[in-house]
Amino acid sequence: MVAVSLLAVAVFQGTKTRPVSAAQVLERARTAAESPLSSGVKSLVLTQTGVTYFLDDGAARTQASRGEWKVWYEAPNRQRIEVDYSQLEPDGRVLSQDSEVSVWDGTDYWRHDVDEGSVRVLRQDPGADTYSQGVYRGAAPGDSDMLRTTNCRSVDLRGEEAIAGRTTYILEFGRAKCGFSLPGSDGRSMVWVDKSTGLVLKSEMYAVDGRLYAFREVTSIEFNAPIPQSRLSFSAPAGAQIRDDRRDQPIGVGVASPAPEPKQISLAEARKEATFEVLVPSSIPAGFALESVEHYWSSDLAKEHRSHADYVFLRYADPQGNWLLIGEGFGALLPGMILQAPPEARQGTLEIHGQPAKWIDGSPTNQWRPGGMVGLAWEVGRFGEGWGLSPDRRTVSYGSPMHVGIASNSLDLEQLRIVAESLR
Repeated sequence: MVAVSLLAVAVFQGTKTRPVSAAQVLERARTAAESPLSSGVKSLVLTQTGVTYFLDDGAARTQASRGEWKVWYEAPNRQRIEVDYSQLEPDGRVLSQDSEVSVWDGTDYWRHDVDEGSVRVLRQDPGADTYSQGVYRGAAPGDSDMLRTTNCRSVDLRGEEAIAGRTTYILEFGRAKCGFSLPGSDGRSMVWVDKSTGLVLKSEMYAVDGRLYAFREVTSIEFNAPIPQSRLSFSAPAGAQIRDDRRDQPIGVGVASPAPEPKQISLAEARKEATFEVLVPSSIPAGFALESVEHYWSSDLAKEHRSHADYVFLRYADPQGNWLLIGEGFGALLPGMILQAPPEARQGTLEIHGQPAKWIDGSPTNQWRPGGMVGLAWEVGRFGEGWGLSPDRRTVSYGSPMHVGIASNSLDLEQLRIVAESLR
């Protein structure tokens, strides 16, 4: 494996003066996002800034969340991330601030909420590369989910640009054609990939209407420099409330992991593979057509525990780019988001096939203000035995509720109700 990795590095570096394709750059970025060691990076120190804007139909941008990260990484399993978050008004006025420190010391994973004065400690997998965990937590702009799920997007090479003093390739991802996305997150994306290491140094994400809603950019980065060992260890501050979750915790589950990658299939395949009867609408508004079908499994569960632990997304779209999503199954994200909407969201109830259903007008991306998305969700029933993970991450069985959720950025509640009533 080492020989193969070195060969891959040599091939990439040896062709850097020749024309490269978007696919080559993308594959390089995927590998580096999982482990920079594959590019000869044994340690790095970086700083990064980023902003997420909460889009609203009535304004270009409303409130925003700004983050500033500092990262110290030593391959393969030690890392420290310090991050400061600020919630901003449209005029830049600071609403609130909070700070967090995360440390992987090679044995344990520590997470310190500075403002709450709380500390949580978990076991980490000492054999796993912690850099990908930092990417997942937003500490580097190399969004591994974006890099992986390119079956939903076109990818093109758009030239080169200097970021943090380093030459990068610019990749442009086209508008998402499949997958579950919140309003505003279906537009194109831009990624800047370091030519030498393959690490992503900058990313931008746009709404369908072209508005920028999120970006992250590395402002300084240093490779293979010595890191003080004090940066890669953690001592809880005096008086901190410590939650120790290491007891009886299996090795390898103490760190965050990305959501399972969807499997894009045909409707017939989904009906065959799913552990439940996939419901399909017989009534769809004019202009909408089925664009994609995806089947998700809970990646944390063993195969023998996967009955009633999966969900399916049907994505419909019209020629103008408007979308209609139907999520159904066990633990499906779309109905979960609708059913768990906070009290400040505009919401109500109605009946679908005699079952109580909840509707909302708004979404997390516009801070639950009306507009941008209308959603509808309900429980279909409970089927057999399902499986899940308890807070201590043990596999347990439970009565398995199946939910259905429907959402659209252009249809109103009555149109969604008609679609819902036609599901068979």
